[in-house]
Amino acid sequence: MKRKGFSIAAAALFALLLASTGFAQSLQVGTIEGHVLDQSGAIVPGATVSLINEGTKFARTATTDGKGQFYFAAVEPGSYTLKAELSGFKSYEAKGQRVGANATAGVDIVINGQQHNYERFKPMTPGGDVDTARGIREFNVGTGGSSVEDFTVSVHPNSETRAAVYGVLQLTLKATGYDWKFLPILGSNYSDSGSGTCH
Repeated sequence: MKRKGFSIAAAALFALLLASTGFAQSLQVGTIEGHVLDQSGAIVPGATVSLINEGTKFARTATTDGKGQFYFAAVEPGSYTLKAELSGFKSYEAKGQRVGANATAGVDIVINGQQHNYERFKPMTPGGDVDTARGIREFNVGTGGSSVEDFTVSVHPNSETRAAVYGVLQLTLKATGYDWKFLPILGSNYSDSGSGTCH
């Protein structure tokens, strides 16, 4: 989902580290796999991903492949820190990632704030294809700074709505889903709201 006018080197930080856990019941170990994406949603190959057990401090590393994917096998239950690093990027770190027996966890939304506008995308794969079953919904909420700007790059085909308005995004997280509502400043009539299901 690389948008015209942006490059991996220009991104300020990793926007997402998608980690999902799955378990083999008899062995009580699992796997952690996912993708590393830059702030524009483009895949990031060659990133070093570290998996650190927060209790024992034992660390393992993997490198993302050409599709930005990483994989850790035989992960013991516990609490982990996932860290992604690549020269030219700010490091990304997600602490408190729980791995528990017979559990599945994942990322359903990613929020960016780089562009000075609001935009919401359909749920997508890291490659930018629509995936309503397992896709990640992306929001750009750069609507609280010194300025907002009209779109100067081509609109991605999976962009559902966009506006150059001031405001905030309200997210309500639930056990099996989430609701969103864009709250504009007084005097603006733009609105966007909806719901999504966790996978």
